[in-house]
Amino acid sequence: KHFLVTWFLVDATLVIWDWMGTALSVSRFIRVGRLVRMFRQGRRALDLARKAKTMFCAKLVHLTIDISILLVSFFWLAHVVCCGWYALGTDLLSSDTGATWLVNHDGEAFYSQVGEPFEYTTALHWSLTQFTPASMEVVPRSTTERIYNLVVIMVGFVVGSALVATLSAMMTQYRLQVEESHLKLRQLDAYLDQEQINPELSMVARRQILRTLRERQRLRASEVAHLRLLSNTMQRAVRAHVVSRHLSSHVFFGVWCQVDRESLAVFCSSCVEDRFYKAGDTCFLEHEEGRTMFFVKVGALSYKPGSRAPETSFSADDPRLTCRAFSVAAEVAMWLKWVHLGTMVSTTTTEVLIVKTSAWLDDFSRNDLSRTPVRDYAVAFYTYMMEPDAIVSDLTYGIDYHGLMFAMPLHSRVVLSEALFGTLDSTRASLYSHESATDMQSFPFLKTRITRIQTQKLRDEVSTGKTCVGVVDQQLARFVFVVAMRIFKRPNLDFEDFNVDIFNMVKNKRFLVQVGSVNHSTSTISSSCVLPGSKRKEQETTVNAMQRVVDEDLSAMGTPIQWTPKVGRSQSRSFKDSPTYGFKTMYSRTEYTGHISAEQIGTSIPAPREEFSPRLSVERTWCPRWTRSERVKVVQERVAEVLRGIPDVVVCDKEDRGSWYAWLSDEEFQALGGDDAKPILEQWIQQVARSSNDELNLVGKVGTLM
Repeated sequence: KHFLVTWFLVDATLVIWDWMGTALSVSRFIRVGRLVRMFRQGRRALDLARKAKTMFCAKLVHLTIDISILLVSFFWLAHVVCCGWYALGTDLLSSDTGATWLVNHDGEAFYSQVGEPFEYTTALHWSLTQFTPASMEVVPRSTTERIYNLVVIMVGFVVGSALVATLSAMMTQYRLQVEESHLKLRQLDAYLDQEQINPELSMVARRQILRTLRERQRLRASEVAHLRLLSNTMQRAVRAHVVSRHLSSHVFFGVWCQVDRESLAVFCSSCVEDRFYKAGDTCFLEHEEGRTMFFVKVGALSYKPGSRAPETSFSADDPRLTCRAFSVAAEVAMWLKWVHLGTMVSTTTTEVLIVKTSAWLDDFSRNDLSRTPVRDYAVAFYTYMMEPDAIVSDLTYGIDYHGLMFAMPLHSRVVLSEALFGTLDSTRASLYSHESATDMQSFPFLKTRITRIQTQKLRDEVSTGKTCVGVVDQQLARFVFVVAMRIFKRPNLDFEDFNVDIFNMVKNKRFLVQVGSVNHSTSTISSSCVLPGSKRKEQETTVNAMQRVVDEDLSAMGTPIQWTPKVGRSQSRSFKDSPTYGFKTMYSRTEYTGHISAEQIGTSIPAPREEFSPRLSVERTWCPRWTRSERVKVVQERVAEVLRGIPDVVVCDKEDRGSWYAWLSDEEFQALGGDDAKPILEQWIQQVARSSNDELNLVGKVGTLM
C-alpha cells in the first residue's frame, strides 16, 4: 500500500518508457528518461550517508561525508551538462551555421583525432568551466549551442554560488565546533591550575573527559523537539514501544506487556523513568535501601559485592558481576523490602530504565486482567527467594525465571500464555494484512511459526496445568521441570549435617541409580538408568519436589537420606524438538546431592554377575553398515561388563510399585544411559526381578510376567 501511493507511478512510467524505447526507432531519445531513476537512487544514497554518519561520532568524519556528497552531486550535474553539450556537438544537421564546436564548416573534426574519450573529457572540461571562474578555448558555434550555453551559465551561476556558500558554511561550522571544544578544554585546564588540583587527578579527569567526548552521544527524548508535535496517544504509544522493547528481555515483563495495552501505557509513562550515568557514577550503594529495579538499555554496570553478598568469592573479572545491555539488576528490591548488599557502578556511559516501586504500588494497573498476574508473580518471587537454595542477591544470575513462572497459579499462567498466543496470531495476521502503528504489538514478533491446530493443542495443555510456555531468544518454547538427586554412601563419620566438606569427600564416589522398576498392579517390569527424581508438580518449588521424592519414593529404603539444598546443587538445561507442537521443548533439570549411612542401607539382593551372559542385539548388515554394527557391539559388551561388576541391588518396595537401585560411578552411569545399552539392561533387570522373587518372596506381585 505504501509503494502504491509513493513510487509505483514513477516505476510504472519508467517501465513503459523502456518498452517504448525497445519498440520505437527513436529509442535513443526515449532512454534519456532513465535519468529520472537517478533521483530515486540519490534518495537512497542520502539515507545511506545519514546511517554512515550515525556510525561515527567524530565531527571531521561528518564533514568529510558531507563534502563528499556535495562534490559527487556537483560532478553528476556537470556530467549531465557535459552529455547535453556533447550531443549538440555531434548534431551537425540541426546547426544553422553549418558547424558545431566539434565539427568545422568543411566537415573537419576539431577534437576527434584522438577519439571519443578526448571528446568526452573536453566536453566535461567545458561543463566544469560554466560552474567555476575557469575558462577554455571551446565556444558555441551555432544558435542552438549559444542558447544552451546561456542557460548553463545561468544555472551555473546559481549552482556555483550555492556550492561555494555551502562549502564555506560547512568549514566555518566545523572550525567553530573545534574552537569551542578547544576553548572548553582550555577552560578546564585553567580551572584545574587555578584550584591547584593534583597533577595525577587532573590527568585522570582530562582522560575521562576526552573518552566521553569520543563516545557516540545518544539522543534523549527530551532533546527531540518534534516528538512534542505528536498527539498524547501517539506519544504514549512511542514510549510504550521503547520501554517494552527492553522489558522483553525479562521473562515475566516481556509477556506481561502483551496482556493489556492500556495498563502497559500507564506503566511505561508513570512507573518507568530514564536515567543516564557517566563512567564512574554510582547507581546504588551498599546498605542503601533498595527502591528501584534496573533495566540496562546501553552501556554496562559493574557490581562490587559487599561483605554479606553471596558474590564475595567471585573474582573481579567474573562476567556475572557485569550487567550489560538488555540485562536486569536489583529486581529483588521490587518485590521484597530490601537493603543492597553491594555497590553498583557504571563502567561506561550507561542509559538505564528504572522501575519505581512507589509509583508501581500507587497506580501500576487499573485492569484486573493485568493486575492479577503481577500479584501472583510477586508471591511466587517471594516464595522462590525464601527457598533454602535461593541466591538472594542484587543480581539476577541465580534466578530460574521459567521455573519461577511455573510456580504461579494456573489462572495467571493461562492469562500470560494467551498473551503469547495472541502475539502468534497477530504475527500470522500481519503477514497478510496491514495494521496501523497504534494497533501493532509492542513486543518483538516471535520467530516461531506454528499452525492454528498446534496452537490449540498447546492451549489445551497449558489450560490443564501440564506445562507452561515462554520465550527463549524470541523463540516460543514449552518447559518441563525435573528434579533429581545423587545419593552417595557416607562412611562411618559422625557428622550430623551434610556440609561442603562431606560433599567434597564423596562427590567422586559411587552414587545410587534407579536401574529398574515393577508395577505391582500390572506386573510390568521396566528398565531404566536414571537418578532418583520426578517432574515438578503445579505450583511446586524445586526443594518441595525433591523433598516429596525423598519422602514418598525413597522412604521404602529404610534409611534416612540427609541432604541440604545449598550443598551440591546444580542446574542444567537442554532443548529438544517437539514434532507435536512444532517448536522446541526446554528441559530444566535441578540436581541435588544427598548421602546415607553405609550401615543403614535397606534390603539388598545379590546381582547376577558371572552367570549373566546377554544376547547382543547387533544386526547382520552389509559393508556400509558394518561400522555402525561394530560400534554397537563394543558399547553393549562394555554395558555387560559394567552390569557384571555390580555386586548387589538395593530394593525399595511399596504397595503399588517396587524399584531397584544400584551403586554406579559416573563413567558407568554414562555407559548404561545410552540407547544402545537398553537391550542389555532389560535382560539384566529380568534376572534381577527373578532373584528378587526368590529372595524377597515377591512371586505374587511379579510372577505373572515371569
